[in-house]
Amino acid sequence: MKEIIREVDASPDDVLAAVREDAREWRESAIPPALRKRGIVRVEARIRPPYVELRFRLNASDRNAGTAILRAAVIAAPGGGARIRGEYGRGSGELLGCGLVLAAFVALAWTATDATSALVASAFAFMNFVFMLVPHLGPRGRPDVEADYLMQRFEHALAVAEGKALPKPAITPARRP
Repeated sequence: MKEIIREVDASPDDVLAAVREDAREWRESAIPPALRKRGIVRVEARIRPPYVELRFRLNASDRNAGTAILRAAVIAAPGGGARIRGEYGRGSGELLGCGLVLAAFVALAWTATDATSALVASAFAFMNFVFMLVPHLGPRGRPDVEADYLMQRFEHALAVAEGKALPKPAITPARRP
């Protein structure tokens, strides 16, 4: 996860209102084609002051895309404006799920009455573990296109809250190697 630390001139209420307004548009607008190909159909915003959470809504058919998440707290800064602190990147739920699946099936294999049952349960556990873990493997320096897209949208909402007339970023995420 990457850290977010920002101070903006807008009040916390203005920041949350800008994110809320962008969230309406995100839910109705088209996601960039490169992300749609991964099964992402929209961006959801959950706003419970002072907290903001952005995540992707997925097609039911694709479980491996859209695990990126952005979480931030927006509070009043001492000199005025807002202080934003949070993180964005890959959520850890899938990794926890990998561990739970592996533990459940190892327990089944341990309690199996014969060698064949133990072997089948162990093979099934290993296949599920690998299937769930594959999206998280790879070089650590690889860009996280999905998380970067969430962060760019959040930064755009911050600029709108400050009254900066910026055009929406034309985001065309690069394909992963």
